[in-house]
Parts: sequence; structure tokens; C-alpha cells
Amino acid sequence: MYKYQISLYKKLYKCDIISTVSIAYYTEGSMKKFIIISITLIFVVGFIVGIGIGTLKFLNSNMSTNIANEYEENFDKSTLKFTGKSKHFRFRLGRVILNGDEKSLLITNFEQIKSIDYLKKEIVTIKFNGEEWATKENTRSLNILKNNISLLKFYTGKTKCGNNCLKTNFDLPGKKSDFKKNFEIGIEYCTTNGNCEYEKFKINYSLF
Repeated sequence: MYKYQISLYKKLYKCDIISTVSIAYYTEGSMKKFIIISITLIFVVGFIVGIGIGTLKFLNSNMSTNIANEYEENFDKSTLKFTGKSKHFRFRLGRVILNGDEKSLLITNFEQIKSIDYLKKEIVTIKFNGEEWATKENTRSLNILKNNISLLKFYTGKTKCGNNCLKTNFDLPGKKSDFKKNFEIGIEYCTTNGNCEYEKFKINYSLF
């Protein structure tokens, strides 16, 4: 009788040990699977996010290129091409057509090149003969260096300039020399502490 009980106890004890080992092994295996699955999910999500960001950048780049090509097509026969730069800003695209009755002006691709503390707004002003021809203000996406300030665009004549482009009916001079002599462009920037500064763009011309 006692031998049978001892034998049964040993069997039960062995079963407990086997069960405990099995449970521990199962728990350890589950944890490994969980870690592997988690790491895999992280990589997959990161990969998808990376593809999404890359796609958006590609689309924005293509959009900018298409717009730039549109400008190029409209100004193939430009009389003057110019760029401008001040202490904190620059613009990369300025073109003028002075061909008889066909007179067009396009100025785009403004960028901030140096940071300004507490910047609140920036105002671009175009003048001819000292008189204001056009002015446009921007208060968005400030202090993002070397990034196209999309709200600052100017044009006149028959040209496509896209969204947020300011059109004016100012009559352009008929000669290159008059345009160069009388044209002026500057930018005023103001900060949250109430200070405003005006910078005149230094214009660099090149002839076609």
C-alpha cells in the first residue's frame, strides 16, 4: 500500500516537474515570438512611413519642377533675367519680356537665407521710379531657411504664375536700360518686439 502511494507520488511529482518545465518553455517561446513579431512590425511600419515620406517629397519636387517648367516656357524669349539677394533673403527667378506690345514680368522663388529672431512678418515691395508698384506680405512658414516662400510671387502681362501670385497692371518700361535704371525691389521684415528693418535686394542681371 505504502509502496503504491510512494510510486504514485513520484509519478505525480514528475508530472508536476514536466508540467512546470513545459509551461516555462512555452512562456519563453511565446516571449521570443512576441519580441520577433514586435520587431518585425516596427520595421514594417517604419518602411511604410519612409515610403510615404519619400513619395510626398517626390510629388512636391515634381510639382515644383512642373511649375518651374511652366515659367520657363512662358519666358523662353526673356529680354532680361535677374536674381536678387539681401542680407537675410534672396530670390532665384526674375524675368522680363520687353518686346513691343508684349511686356511681362515674373519674380518668384523667394527664400530666407539667414534666421531672424522673433520674426513676425515679411513684406516685399517693388518700385519703379521710386514709386510703389506692388507689395505683398507673408506671415506663414517663417524662418524656414532656403525654402521657397510660396506666397511671394509677382507677375504682369500674359504669364502663368500659379496660385498666390500677385498680378498688377503697371506699365513696364519699353527698354532694357530704363528697366534696369528704374526697377527696385526690397523686403521689410518685422519682429514680435515691434522692430522693422528694410533690406534692398542687390540685383544681378544677365542677358540672353
